[in-house]
Amino acid sequence: MLKVLLKTIGYQFYKVNGGFFLFLFLLLFGIVSPNVIVSYHFSIMQGVVSSPEVLALALIVWFLYGIKCLNFTLKAFDQPENIFLYNLIGLAVGRKNLILLFSQVFIYLPVLIYIILILGLAVYMGETGAFLIVLTYTMLFFTGSILIYNKKLINHNIIKNSFVLNTPIKISRKPSFLYLIFFTLHEKKLTFFGLKLFSFLILYLSTIASKEDLQGGLFLILYLLIALAHCILVFYYQQFMEIQMAFSRNLPISKLKRFFLYPLTYLLIFSPELTHMLTNSSTLIEWEVLLVSYMIGITQLTFLTSILYFKDLQMKKYIRIVFAIYILSVFLALSAKYLLIFLPLVLAVIIFYRNYDNYQLNANLY
Repeated sequence: MLKVLLKTIGYQFYKVNGGFFLFLFLLLFGIVSPNVIVSYHFSIMQGVVSSPEVLALALIVWFLYGIKCLNFTLKAFDQPENIFLYNLIGLAVGRKNLILLFSQVFIYLPVLIYIILILGLAVYMGETGAFLIVLTYTMLFFTGSILIYNKKLINHNIIKNSFVLNTPIKISRKPSFLYLIFFTLHEKKLTFFGLKLFSFLILYLSTIASKEDLQGGLFLILYLLIALAHCILVFYYQQFMEIQMAFSRNLPISKLKRFFLYPLTYLLIFSPELTHMLTNSSTLIEWEVLLVSYMIGITQLTFLTSILYFKDLQMKKYIRIVFAIYILSVFLALSAKYLLIFLPLVLAVIIFYRNYDNYQLNANLY
């Protein structure tokens, strides 16, 4: 039964989220020189063990990933073709819980490996408090997961999307230019909050760098990383507009309005970062650099949106393109930062106008 559960849930989880894991791999390993990759990750783990703030941030990120795993598994149980999974209820309690535990461990493995390394480092450094906190969190998470799955098996109607929080904003008529914002708040909250946590971590790291390094282009390079990390949202937005909102293609809306829906959304999406920069980094970095960084983030995501209107661009290929754009943008950031505002925007307009009318969504983009 474990093999069936892994094939039905575990392998499908990694297949569906292949683009996400590729992006995560490039973020954690691709942007770091091979010569310093070990020390880079060791520094991160050292920060988790020794700093309460970094530890709290790590726990939040791990929890968000855990919610992603729980959501996927609960939705898998609700699929009509997976109704046979409820046969688990007929197994002995110990065996059933062990199967559910192994299944959860399998999809939580990327985080779990990091947790095990951190626990080992905490023991080595004598950080008993951090060790106990991380160990307690891990045990509570897996115990809670098993309890939730058992509750689902007993009554399959009792838990449906229980981890998809309802947006408290209730507006009967939503302005069309805010459709993507409401889509984010309703469907992609975990992704959005995870990205904001990543953004604030990078911005926090920038505040402890020297003023000379920041003015020398380091801040812009870090902000490029923040901006392109949002490429996952860009992919979701384009999919939403071309699937759920496909009927809008028949409405009398100009192509210009359709295009500017995206940069307007990104302007709002990056407003938390802009607020943080203006309130916390303005003493270290010139206002001009902050505003230029903000504008570059908007135009970079707009350019990525237009790229998605090329025919049959799958998630994995898209992530590789994002990585290539980041490398190129780093070089331009050090020599021609203003070009990073205007060039992506011009290219985005050209690509969007040339490809929008002939674009047809491929059903196998993941």
